Amino acid sequence: MITVVGGGPVGSFSAYNLTKKGQKVRIFEEHKKIGVPVQCTGIVTKQIDDIVKLKKNVILNKVTKAKIIAPNNKSVTLAVKDYVIDRTLFDEQLSDMAVDAGAKLFTNTRFLDYTKRVKVKQGTKTKYFSTDWLVGADGPNSKVRLLITTKRPKVLVGKQAIIKGSFEKNTFQVYLDVPNFFGWVVPIDSTTARVGLATTTNVAKHFENFIKGKGKIQELQAGTIPIFNPLLKTQKNNILIVGDAAGQIKATTGGGIIPGLKASKIAAKSIIKKSDYNLSCKAKLGVELTTHLMIRKTLNKFSAKDYNELITLTNQQKIRNVFAQASRDNFSLTALKLMFQEPKYLKYLTKLF
Repeated sequence: MITVVGGGPVGSFSAYNLTKKGQKVRIFEEHKKIGVPVQCTGIVTKQIDDIVKLKKNVILNKVTKAKIIAPNNKSVTLAVKDYVIDRTLFDEQLSDMAVDAGAKLFTNTRFLDYTKRVKVKQGTKTKYFSTDWLVGADGPNSKVRLLITTKRPKVLVGKQAIIKGSFEKNTFQVYLDVPNFFGWVVPIDSTTARVGLATTTNVAKHFENFIKGKGKIQELQAGTIPIFNPLLKTQKNNILIVGDAAGQIKATTGGGIIPGLKASKIAAKSIIKKSDYNLSCKAKLGVELTTHLMIRKTLNKFSAKDYNELITLTNQQKIRNVFAQASRDNFSLTALKLMFQEPKYLKYLTKLF
């Protein structure tokens, strides 16, 4: 028996990959409903098509442009192929896949501890379950992670609003004048967008200033974004962590859906073959996520002037052409291509060291 803690997309996809290989799996989800509350911007690259075929109703919008705006309001527009998804329906789709494959789902079930048995709280009752493996897909504040290591990933705090206004339906916007990260406007359609930002300090103040004049707030959402740590252990004996629990996030963008789904596949294969999941993650995800981390550390040292220069540098046709063929989920090779096309990018590496 394999126990997965967390019924989000990464937990459900882990369960799906295990059950379709004949493993017995149970999922414990602390909330009463899958996909609620929403704590995600819900934009993914088209590369998700290589992992799971999304249902039509999950895709709310298809975005073809990313407009990156510097502190001086100059911008560069890059070609992208992204989906804006309904996170609740997406989570439900993956949960249904796991259950249809044979996994048993327990909602309103909060993980408490694990020694020889898994201890959970179901409603008002405390219960115990035997298990051979424990997979933690329980988010940035993972309790399962504490069974492996007491080290916690550093986090950003994100705040987002669903806003009614006027938006370019095919373009998401990124604002670079937010300390240690950025602000975003992700259109659901021409009249509704997800507008928010993430940072490390004074989140409420930055958010209040950022959303001024952008429209009428319909709903507020918030959550934490863990920063990838290549030294974080992801396995100890029969306990594994995946997704946000393991900090498997692109540090440049905060995107964790695709890295988390990839980690789910790696975890399932490691359990079935009894191989070292920690080493497999480093081999298959480490280079990519470390590249994003290095870029983020460099960007965090940028001044407004640096960002203004970066946008000017990027707004060259040869550079836009590189980005048009790139994916944020395979960015290590793209970074090399960018420096080959424009060696001036190399000067920014000095900030990293």
